Amino acid sequence: MMQRLFCTEDFAETFRVEDPVIRKDREEVTLFLMNRRTVKQLAILLIMWVVLGDGLMPGHAEQIQGGAVTLPRSFQGVRLGMGQYDLMAITPELKRTMHGTNGSLQRPLIVLSKDRYLHHVEYRFSRGVLRELAIYYNHDHIPRGYEGLLARLKEAYGQPMTENMEEYDPRPDVFSVKKTVWKDHATMAVLSEVRKIREDQEAYDVVLTLSDLALQQVYEQDQERRRREQELRIPIPLSEQATQEQRAGKPSLKGTQRHSNG
Repeated sequence: MMQRLFCTEDFAETFRVEDPVIRKDREEVTLFLMNRRTVKQLAILLIMWVVLGDGLMPGHAEQIQGGAVTLPRSFQGVRLGMGQYDLMAITPELKRTMHGTNGSLQRPLIVLSKDRYLHHVEYRFSRGVLRELAIYYNHDHIPRGYEGLLARLKEAYGQPMTENMEEYDPRPDVFSVKKTVWKDHATMAVLSEVRKIREDQEAYDVVLTLSDLALQQVYEQDQERRRREQELRIPIPLSEQATQEQRAGKPSLKGTQRHSNG
């Protein structure tokens, strides 16, 4: 009996001695199982993220993609910033229109379209470079007209900066003008609906205009310079000092100040 008790106590003592080792092994096993469980949970979360991101949440994905949409700069092979002779090379219809043109082209060129949805395309230049192209649609062939095309463009370009903005047009045959505008760092796209009278009937022009922002700024500066030059050519009474400076080929002080302020 005493021997059995001694053995039992020895075993208990032995167990107490080995207990830290067993506890350490148990902790390592527990940590291993926890790591496996964590990896499994992360894998499940990754699969859910992929599935939800690609398949179950298209609106969110389109919103992210829509914020980074770059506006188009070309249409039917014609690109903003293209030189007038490069444009003529890829658009045979312009050869007859541009025949005899010397120097940089400034006036707009119009090409009628054979596409049933388009009426014509207008090309606008600045210093011989295409700064803007305006696509005139056949209103009667566009489902839901302006509103239908606007919905299609919002799918492609994302949400506009301004939508259905009313503008005043001084032309006597125009009732109203409505515009929607998109813009990025280099390009502006404007969809316009012009309600007017044509041959004693109400008509609509639906126009999508693509503009190169940098070239448009150059064009506006040139227009302002020409306007200023025309103003200075208008004969007005001048002081004797200004008249003498003008005869000497020098701009008057007042004219110079007006030019710098203009």
